[in-house]
Amino acid sequence: MARALMIQGTGSNVGKSLLVAGLCRAARLRGLSVAPFKPQNMSNNAAVTGDGGEIGRAQALQALACGLAPHTDMNPLLLKPETETGAQVVVQGRRVASLRARDYAEMKPALMAPVLESFARLRARHDLVLVEGAGSPAEVNLRQGDIANMGFAAAADVPVILAGDIDRGGVIAQIVGTQAVLDAADAARVAGFVVNRFRGDPRLFDDGYAMIGARTGWRGYGVVPWFADAWKLPAEDAQDIAARAGGRGQGAGQGQGGASHRLPAPVADRQFRRSRSANAGTGRAPDDARGGPRAARRYRHRDPARHQIDPRRPGLPARAGMGRRSGRASAARRPYPGHLRRVSDAGAQGRGSTGAGRAGGRHARSGISGCRDDDDAAQGSDRTPRRPCRHRHALSRL
Repeated sequence: MARALMIQGTGSNVGKSLLVAGLCRAARLRGLSVAPFKPQNMSNNAAVTGDGGEIGRAQALQALACGLAPHTDMNPLLLKPETETGAQVVVQGRRVASLRARDYAEMKPALMAPVLESFARLRARHDLVLVEGAGSPAEVNLRQGDIANMGFAAAADVPVILAGDIDRGGVIAQIVGTQAVLDAADAARVAGFVVNRFRGDPRLFDDGYAMIGARTGWRGYGVVPWFADAWKLPAEDAQDIAARAGGRGQGAGQGQGGASHRLPAPVADRQFRRSRSANAGTGRAPDDARGGPRAARRYRHRDPARHQIDPRRPGLPARAGMGRRSGRASAARRPYPGHLRRVSDAGAQGRGSTGAGRAGGRHARSGISGCRDDDDAAQGSDRTPRRPCRHRHALSRL
């Protein structure tokens, strides 16, 4: 039977997924046939397998590290939250029910069988199976009927390595405290610990590392350095996704606490490019793409009679320098009639005083300039406009 090892964490988002992916890759490079496995996962960010089933995105990434196609046996139980108290239950890639939390707790004992069945198939096909836990075994109030951590490890007889996250602080308390709340049988199943996400010189943590070993009696398997490029990998948890801006978090289970909210990607990209252009030659850094002081000003309400809207980006204010063009460019690129051009108050009143033509008075009183109807009216032209003016409809949308 193939060997197996389980990575559990002192909490959610401590880097279990990326640790398993890295170990999968290392085993493959050493010539082993290796597969990932996660008994139970909770995520709405699912990956689709070749047979149309669903598994967690982290297991799809781990399968890629193993050189395998994603398979439903790699994540036999997937919970996809639908409400604060309920989730869709996907067993071996297929939806079986939508249950509230209390109802799922009653169903859990029956779900261990398909989980062990999938695990057995992977062990039969590979030299090594690397298992990822979910959350933390320190949540001992959930130990009865557990599938995700120590419950599975005991049922499958798999040794456990406990991972702590030093970047969030308190890693000694994380690991020592986890041992303190585990019962004796579960604590004996832990073969050792690793300290994950260390920034800087790991020798500075030698005393703390030794202290963890002395207090727990567990073997230390090393200090894993911070992986700055992890945010580029596909993220699974909501916390990971929110933390991916600028490498502040580590994706694929390596998210970072204290993440800031971000604008949608297209808006953020436009915001960054505009800010960079506005700061050119000033020596000032552009506003952060997640929104800075100029971002707040840019999205304020604007008076449609005093400000123009960029015709290439409806709903966003135009950049400085856009306005009337002269000569051939002006004739070739007239402003789209559904958008507004900056005009002065005096200019708006002056044009409104003409009152000539079919549309000149109506549009000029609104303070709108640049419409072909207005231009023709001001010059006394009786030419029929090529298309109806949309200024009234445009104003109704503002």
